Amino acid sequence: MERKPAVAVVFHHIGPYHHARLNAAADRLSVTGIEWSAKAYDAWGAGDTTARYEKISLFSEATDGYPAKAELRQAFRSALEQANPDVVAVNGWNNFGSLAAANRCVARGIPMVVMSESAREDELRTWWKEMLKRRIVDLYSAAL
Repeated sequence: MERKPAVAVVFHHIGPYHHARLNAAADRLSVTGIEWSAKAYDAWGAGDTTARYEKISLFSEATDGYPAKAELRQAFRSALEQANPDVVAVNGWNNFGSLAAANRCVARGIPMVVMSESAREDELRTWWKEMLKRRIVDLYSAAL
């Protein structure tokens, strides 16, 4: 049997929408869903069907102040070594969890896809923010 490409998908929390998409992707790919917080802080909750993908929860609960940045970096290092993906899709680019995941991928030479959206109306654009965003997003191989 032919080996399925391995993809890891990184979220703050895997809610029902993410769970359904990861299950669908698992029909064709070897999928690992990585969340840095098993506890949700929104009304979405968690998926209510059996996962057909491997799920790694880095922490039972993660907020802006917890865990410490060094702990989060180490947790991503361990999770990515465990998953050993061919490519990593990262939700967002401008929070510490996304940056920690991207940093680990760059260090290991793993191609990355950034999953992000923005519109000109979201906030006032400034040259220095756009420059910073461009430098970070340029680390990715592709974008959705």
